[in-house]
Amino acid sequence: MHLKENGPFEKVYIPPGTHDSGTPVGAALAICHKYTLAKGIYQVSPYIGPEYQISQHLTLVKQAGLKARFSNDVTHEVAQLMQVGS
Repeated sequence: MHLKENGPFEKVYIPPGTHDSGTPVGAALAICHKYTLAKGIYQVSPYIGPEYQISQHLTLVKQAGLKARFSNDVTHEVAQLMQVGS
């Protein structure tokens, strides 16, 4: 809260960590919200963005001269490719 109250900024946004550091940031925001009057603080998901239809993806893939295919088990297929060094 020190930066928001005493810093040169009207609004301060700290993006969530996309790894384990996001956990303490989220915990700090939750505690701040629960025990202070800082009700204007909220967490914005890093995954919010426009939604695209599969047909739009396929069009872009085709325009780039690439091939696309669907997988029923992408994790297994990627592990297999990594194992053989592709």
